[in-house]
Amino acid sequence: MNDAREVVTHLLAQLAGPSADDACHALLELGRLALPQLVEAVRGAKSREVKLRLAQIITHIRAAEAESFLVELLEITRVTATAVVARRVANGQTDGVAVLPSQ
Repeated sequence: MNDAREVVTHLLAQLAGPSADDACHALLELGRLALPQLVEAVRGAKSREVKLRLAQIITHIRAAEAESFLVELLEITRVTATAVVARRVANGQTDGVAVLPSQ
C-alpha cells in the first residue's frame, strides 16, 4: 500500500507540469486506490487548473466516496459563487450579473 501511495504522490506532483496528461491517465487507471489522495489534493491545491484536473479524474471513479466528495465540491462552489455575486451587487458591480426571478 505504501508503494501505491508513493506512486500517487509522484503523479500528483506532475499535474501542474508538462506531463500532466500522462499523470491524469495514470491516476485514472489507479482509480479507487488513488481516491483518498485525490480528495486530499483537491482540498490543498492552489492552482485552479490542478483542482479542475483532479475533479475530472474523480468524476470517473465509480465509488460512493467519489460521488459524496463531488456533491460536497459542488455545494462549496455554489456557496462561493453566490457570495461572489452578492459582494459584486453590494458594491454596485452588476455587469454580467443576471437576477433570476424566484420560484
